[in-house]
Amino acid sequence: GPYMQEIVSLLFPFWGTPSFPMAISLIQQVAVAFGDEFAQFLPMLFPRLYAVLRDETAPVSHRQAVLSLFDSIKFCLSPYAHFIAPTLG
Repeated sequence: GPYMQEIVSLLFPFWGTPSFPMAISLIQQVAVAFGDEFAQFLPMLFPRLYAVLRDETAPVSHRQAVLSLFDSIKFCLSPYAHFIAPTLG
């Protein structure tokens, strides 16, 4: 979709705030709706999402939101599997 980058960029200010899980939920809904087309936005999103998983001070709810998103978009995460697998271990 032509507006996906703008939508996701609007959610970046919610990173690290109590509204983060809600923002991730919105991204998750859009990702599921877009399917494989969502993969083109992963280079913009993945580093930020991965940083949340790696941040030991991040609230558990934030990490859970990222993991839930990853579960929903696993169809387009294979290029990033080598990052994700060690984090889950």
